[in-house]
Amino acid sequence: MEITIPLPNTLTCRLFIKNGNPFVYCRNKVPPSLTFVFNVAEGYRVLRAKVEEHFDNKIPDQWCADYDIYFKPTNNAYQKDFQVLCSDSSALQVQLDTAWHKARLRNGGQAGFVLELYVYVPKPVEATITLRRATAARIREQMPRVAEMLRE
Repeated sequence: MEITIPLPNTLTCRLFIKNGNPFVYCRNKVPPSLTFVFNVAEGYRVLRAKVEEHFDNKIPDQWCADYDIYFKPTNNAYQKDFQVLCSDSSALQVQLDTAWHKARLRNGGQAGFVLELYVYVPKPVEATITLRRATAARIREQMPRVAEMLRE
């Protein structure tokens, strides 16, 4: 018979901010935040507020309400296996219970468990600059503008 430790009232969390899209390889935008404590009974809204606060400390005025919060379900999970935290309190409880239960298999066990939270910041879309070759037609097209500049 296996002894199981129930999910504690408080969990230690750490926020990672990634630059790119979810479920694909991308780099950390900034170093991870310091750990913070989350009271499980407070629910998703309080956790999201704490994540927003830590995000704002790292990257001021960049938070977008559309950002999802992902968590790493197991120690060796690939980014493609990260899960979005559920905003429903009962579903969130199930996710946290599952992550806590799987933590017993980690090297440090449940004693060293830290809930790793991830927020993905999309890369800015850069305007593409097309190469404009100096063809005879383009030179003729720009000659009046150049002549106007030279007159001034």
